[in-house]
Amino acid sequence: TSFRDYITCPYRFYLKHVLRLRRADDADQELDAAMFGNLVHDTLDQFGKSPFASSQDPEEIATYLTDQLQQLAQRQYGNRSTVAVEIQVQQAQARLQAFAVKQAHRTAQGWEIRFTEQGVGLEDQVKLGLHAEMNLIGRIDRIDYHHESGQWAIWDYKTSEKAKQPLSVHWHKEHGWQDLQLPLYVPIARKLGVTGMPSLGYIVLPKQVQDVDFCVAEFTPDMIDSALQTADQIATQVANGQFWPERLEAVDYDDFPRICQVHVQHVQAVQPERRQRRYQGYVTRRVDANVVQQARQRLDNPLVRTNIQLPPLLIRASAGTGKTYQLSNRLLQIVLSGQEVDGILATTFTRKAAGEIMHRMLQRLAQACVDAKKQMELASGLPDVDASPDACLAALRRVASSIHRLQIGTLDSFFAQLARTFSLDMGLPASWESIDPAEEPRVQSQAITEMLESHDRNTLLSIMHMLTKGESSRRISDDVRTAVGNGYALFRETKEADWRQLAVPTAPELKEIQNALETIASYRINDRQIDPQMDKLCQWAVQSDWEQVIQHGVMAAIRKNPPTYYRKQLEANLVAAIECLADAAKTSLLASCRGQTEATFQTLEAYDRAYNTLVRRQRRLAFADVTHLLAQWPSRTGSKQPGATTDRTSIDQLEYRLDSKIQHLLLDEFQDTSPAQWQILQPLAASLGGVPRSEQSFFCVGDTKQAIYGWRGGVAQIFEAVKQSVSGLLETKLFESRRNSLPVTQAVNQVFQNLSMHGNFAGCESTAQRWSVEFPEHTTVHTDTSGYVQLQNLPEIEDSELGSQEQRLELLGFAADQIAQLTSISKASVGVLFRTNDDVARMMGLLRNRNISASQDGGNPLNDSAAVELILSLVHLADHPGDKICEFHVRNSPLQQILAAEVQGDSVELSRWFRRRVSEDGLGRTIQWVSGQLASHLSWWDQQRLVQLVRSAQTFGDRGRRLREFESLVEQTRIALPTEAQVKVMTIHRSKGLEFDAVFLPALDHSLSKRAPYLIARQTDPCLPPDGVLRYMNSSVQAILPDSWQQAFAMDKASGITEALCLLYVAMTRARQALYMFTIASGRNARQDFSSLLHSTLASGNPSVNQPSAMLFQNGQADWYLSR
Repeated sequence: TSFRDYITCPYRFYLKHVLRLRRADDADQELDAAMFGNLVHDTLDQFGKSPFASSQDPEEIATYLTDQLQQLAQRQYGNRSTVAVEIQVQQAQARLQAFAVKQAHRTAQGWEIRFTEQGVGLEDQVKLGLHAEMNLIGRIDRIDYHHESGQWAIWDYKTSEKAKQPLSVHWHKEHGWQDLQLPLYVPIARKLGVTGMPSLGYIVLPKQVQDVDFCVAEFTPDMIDSALQTADQIATQVANGQFWPERLEAVDYDDFPRICQVHVQHVQAVQPERRQRRYQGYVTRRVDANVVQQARQRLDNPLVRTNIQLPPLLIRASAGTGKTYQLSNRLLQIVLSGQEVDGILATTFTRKAAGEIMHRMLQRLAQACVDAKKQMELASGLPDVDASPDACLAALRRVASSIHRLQIGTLDSFFAQLARTFSLDMGLPASWESIDPAEEPRVQSQAITEMLESHDRNTLLSIMHMLTKGESSRRISDDVRTAVGNGYALFRETKEADWRQLAVPTAPELKEIQNALETIASYRINDRQIDPQMDKLCQWAVQSDWEQVIQHGVMAAIRKNPPTYYRKQLEANLVAAIECLADAAKTSLLASCRGQTEATFQTLEAYDRAYNTLVRRQRRLAFADVTHLLAQWPSRTGSKQPGATTDRTSIDQLEYRLDSKIQHLLLDEFQDTSPAQWQILQPLAASLGGVPRSEQSFFCVGDTKQAIYGWRGGVAQIFEAVKQSVSGLLETKLFESRRNSLPVTQAVNQVFQNLSMHGNFAGCESTAQRWSVEFPEHTTVHTDTSGYVQLQNLPEIEDSELGSQEQRLELLGFAADQIAQLTSISKASVGVLFRTNDDVARMMGLLRNRNISASQDGGNPLNDSAAVELILSLVHLADHPGDKICEFHVRNSPLQQILAAEVQGDSVELSRWFRRRVSEDGLGRTIQWVSGQLASHLSWWDQQRLVQLVRSAQTFGDRGRRLREFESLVEQTRIALPTEAQVKVMTIHRSKGLEFDAVFLPALDHSLSKRAPYLIARQTDPCLPPDGVLRYMNSSVQAILPDSWQQAFAMDKASGITEALCLLYVAMTRARQALYMFTIASGRNARQDFSSLLHSTLASGNPSVNQPSAMLFQNGQADWYLSR
């Protein structure tokens, strides 16, 4: 098996097999793949040596295997193993019971188990190598012999989750040999007396027990010879010490990511040139003395309120049309009309956006005090209030002196304030804290562990069996984590009855099914197409593979009038038999789906109890917890939510507790608001509706075309709920851009008004057509501003030997070259936008390798620095002194010389020294000291990342937590490296609200459809809780569902297309002047991705769409930057 490791990566082979480095970690709560496999292997080994190996009775074999498995598990893991391990043992038992049936059948065929776990050692002198310089050692799981034929069969047990075909595992038609295990069994078997050419294969025991089988690898004699020649070459390379690979890439199941620097970004070591500061050389302008005097008089006198009309207002603002300007206008109207600052509540979704709103309001007031032109602009936009310089100065002073009472922030922060104010009323623990979002996965894992340990074991086993649709999965915690991650938010919105909404019809009687099978099996018309298909149908039905049955082509045929199949009419009795199987399949599949759904609910219910117990014990709540508790408070307790009605008593209670009156509510980015959030805000909003007046107001702004946060609960249709809740609401729309140049605006219109020209929206063409019809014609005020749009295909990768990661880098490098070219001749700001953080990280490395100063919004985990990885190895070693991988990493680095002066001895002494230092000085100071010692060895990039690591350690604090928790936190938390850069790289989601002179979209190969969801929610109104929940079913069998559920599946699919279109709209409209888009060459048919969509709308009829590097569309001036 070691040959596979060498083929994958010679250097990792060296670390694993020559140095014998092994990891040590106690974080696992269940058996990993190797431990699970060893447990099954050991059981089967004992079986092969027992008298039961010759049994033809499946029950007898299964009983022995079960007893042996339980004994081995008890011996290895004790009487009180974790629940997860117990369930894994039960899952292994299910696989072995399925194996018992196959084994009994094989014995009945005349095969006997001749050897188990037999092999060769050094003493057997099985030579390998071009010069026979190495010895082959190894064990064979099992060798069978057939007495009648004299045939031998060599088997290897495989317990991976999915059944693997041995030939595809070993041989790849492009890359050649990937594994040599089975061919190398041949020379070993000869030493054991095996003659002739044995058959080779896997005995696969996957989680789907119906797939347990004996799988033969169809190796030809030439392939076996080729494999042995390859083994000789590798053996010689090992003997010669050839371990350094041509390229070091990421691999699956990597034990050495830190040593191999898999996560490290290889960037320039030189500190980027710092640009001139924005205000350097700026001359401070003083306010005129008369203005100051008049402002003082205003402040000395009682506050005069201007009676203005502020109607409840809803603005649908397209991208770049001045949304923040309109919101700041409303804020300034309120402030300049003399309203109290602490009566304002303005909310948005990010702290960055909240800061922008605050900045824009203060900036406009300050500019109006010193700049006559700015003051006139402000006054013209606010004709109904006094916007004179002295009025603006007085208002600025009032705002600045009360800024601590001005509530401009995120919804999460406002909800947290509400929950703290009403903690006792809501039954929350006193003095609770918010959970850092970066720590939420750790809290979730802890809750899952407590759930598994506290739940009844037999019940839990039954739930897990249904949760995985009867599969014997070994990843217990992962299965629960998947259910929690995809379903907990939905669980909180629904009732148990909502998870039991799928009706399951009564199945045909067993006798009816048997008669149907006999009818179909006996049906013969001597047709070479129909007869084999009938045999397949019977085979699948006998195996209870009902999904294959329901997908069989004859099922559509029997619905025709008359029923015809391959142009031949089917007899009535055959049609009735097939209908019987269809009914049986439908019942079985629906019952399985309902069982999965109910098991998911029970899993989430158990997790909910464990999670709530945990967070209350720790006195900590996540932001999602706060929102849920506030939204559910009235229905859960029967009491009134603060402001739950518009009656004055309820509103007064809220204002009394908050120590301020919420008289002006302003909601930003409203399309991303979730129903739960609106449920909390709705009473406040409703109380501020009605006749326009100055002392109270409601303002809401958003754009359904920019609804890109559906995955976190945002519902764009919530705009309609506002219109129903707030009386007297006025609605206005903004379509004239104040951001985009004319070529960019024209490109946006051309794409989104012509979506019908693209022929592949995954069956959701009507959704795209409706999006296109409702898309308004965009205009721009910048008709005279130079601009440019281009659409170009990426080049073809010529080197077929490159791995997938390197191919991706090659493609992104093409765009990086154009970015480098633009930044070398222009100072224009550049935004480079991607769908995924992985592509963001790749582009950052490419740009820095081209000596381009670039910053990353959102960031990567700090382990993208080699220095951080090194210190994390030291931290891990302190927690696990037996980890030889981390010890090797530390010992073969600059840290070795530094630490040698501090501590003498082995890894245990090093671990003791580090932990003592943390106890005395704290984690932050300890890591700061180590970082300081390393600084002289590091590049500017690594030094900056270490500074951030020190801050993370200081924030982590000294709460008595394990060092591994800090290590895990660093690996999961994304932190940007703030630099003043011309180029900013980020995801499209993070670019929301930003704008750049030029925007590059280098990776438009992502699908328009979202991944299949875990759960489907059935809703009559998107703004109301679902009235039904169902586990996802494959599209091929959705036709058996009732109409209401088929509609729910269709709506979910359509929502994915809508969100993809919103994402593309947001990406394209970030560009002020220039937009550069890079696509993958199209084939004959339209693909279901952004590239193909842009080909259909911008390059329709262009014959070059299938040619790499072709320029497909250009509009505007390519040298747009010269006129800046």
